[in-house]
Amino acid sequence: EIESLSYRFFDEEYINKHQPSDKAVYGNGLTETKLYELIRRMRSGEDVSKEFALALYGRGERSMSMLNTAKTLCDLLADMTFGQQVDINIGDAHKQRFVEKVFQESAFWDRMPQFFSRAYALGGGAVRVFSDGKNVLLDYIDADSFIPIGINSRRIDEGIFLSRIRTGGYIYTLAEAHTHCGERKIKVENRLFISMSETELGTRCSLCELYEGLE
Repeated sequence: EIESLSYRFFDEEYINKHQPSDKAVYGNGLTETKLYELIRRMRSGEDVSKEFALALYGRGERSMSMLNTAKTLCDLLADMTFGQQVDINIGDAHKQRFVEKVFQESAFWDRMPQFFSRAYALGGGAVRVFSDGKNVLLDYIDADSFIPIGINSRRIDEGIFLSRIRTGGYIYTLAEAHTHCGERKIKVENRLFISMSETELGTRCSLCELYEGLE
């Protein structure tokens, strides 16, 4: 289409030799008759660049075609990292059954590829182990919902998990901090914050505002 338009603009004799077609339409509905008019006005010294651009591309209402390259690349990297070839085996049969049950209850095999894809896109992520009172489960946390606070040369061993709840016109953020408390012990401390804006953490409030019986 660009090549076809360039002939009409830059070939001095083109519009004199060829009549505009009633069926030819360019870009955002620019007819060839209107195009010929713009070319003649341009050649007479008039600046028609803005009018031509609006006629060709419109005022931004044309939808943009996206290749979605970034997501495709992240999905490819996730598949290379954690694909069908992954196999997890534990020497102890009892522990193997326990882990397989945790994986099944947490949709591990379905959600881990998605988790890795988001991790590549956002720059990281975390998997939180928790109990619902009956089962041990896994929660897949995106990078924007995890704050590392304890880091050594090999790994992140302390952090804060963020959960956002919208209710009653307010935005609550639950900050669940996991820190070391003695050898092989983890201290979990929950703090709740309330805000009117999604971009601000807000002020600390009592846990009982959302969780009955907690202070």
